[in-house]
Amino acid sequence: MAYIEKEKVAEIRKRIKAAFNKEWKFSIVRDDYSGIRVAVMKAPIDFRKDYIFKHFEGDQERETVFKRLNEGKFEVNEFYINERWSGAARRAFNKIISIIYEVAGVPVNRNADDPGADYPDYNFFIWLQIGKWDKPCEFPRDAQSAAA
Repeated sequence: MAYIEKEKVAEIRKRIKAAFNKEWKFSIVRDDYSGIRVAVMKAPIDFRKDYIFKHFEGDQERETVFKRLNEGKFEVNEFYINERWSGAARRAFNKIISIIYEVAGVPVNRNADDPGADYPDYNFFIWLQIGKWDKPCEFPRDAQSAAA
C-alpha cells in the first residue's frame, strides 16, 4: 500500500526550498497519506518555451498543451521529464525528483519478489505540477515563446 511519512515530506520540502533561489515558490504537501504533491507556484522561467512538442502531437493537442501552459496549470509526468522538457524546466524538474528520491527513495517497486508480475507496486506517488487547479503558477511570459 502506498504511504509516505510526514517527516519525509517535511524534509523534502526543506531541501527543495533550499535548492532553489527566492524567485521560486513551491507548494509541497502530503496528499492522502499516499504521495507527495509538488506544485511550482512561481518561477523565473517561461515553461512554454521549454516544453518539447513532439511530432506525433496534432494541432489540437498542441493548442491544448499550450493553453494549459499559458494558464500556468499543467501536470508534469515525472517519468517523461527528459523527453518532454528542455532547458531550465528540465533541470528544475529533475532536481526536484532527485531530491524526492534521495529523501524518500524511488517510489516504484517492480515486484522484485514476484517474477511473474508485470505491473509496478508503488511505495508512494509523486504529483509534480505547474500551478494548482485553483491557482496558476506565476512565471514570465516571453513574447517570442507565445508563438510556439
